[in-house]
Amino acid sequence: MDTKNLALGLATSALVSGAYVLGAFQGQCSPAKGREFFTNFMRSLTWRGFAWAVAVPTAWLLLFYGLVVHVRLNLGGWPRFGQQFDRWPLSFHEKAVWHFGTTLAASLWVIPFVLVGCLFFRRWRHVSVYALTYGAAVGVAFGATFLAPHEFLNWFFD
Repeated sequence: MDTKNLALGLATSALVSGAYVLGAFQGQCSPAKGREFFTNFMRSLTWRGFAWAVAVPTAWLLLFYGLVVHVRLNLGGWPRFGQQFDRWPLSFHEKAVWHFGTTLAASLWVIPFVLVGCLFFRRWRHVSVYALTYGAAVGVAFGATFLAPHEFLNWFFD
């Protein structure tokens, strides 16, 4: 794909998205209507909802750092570059971290559809805040993996 097609696609996306967002705010020119639109987002928010939004990324992060500890305790050091595990508990734990992480990353593709769906249903607008919280929690979880020891990360991303 060349630059011309990419620029044309971005311009078209911006035009369509901009028209859609302006249509969503149509008829809400008065300040009271605008405030009502944004208070619908915050009306039904609970701590339990935020806890559920960060639960899965937190579970994956705990599984990842559990693997770090598992490898360190079983090998007595950090694995060498390209090393494979012979014992099934370590290899199972490693594969679980990779598969769960891949599923977590793939789940981010659902968030834009949830956000667009929340624009259409007034009672679901607060769910968009939870979806954004979930996306941010996944980003923080993936970023927190880089706090693991360098030798482990060198092997893990091999």
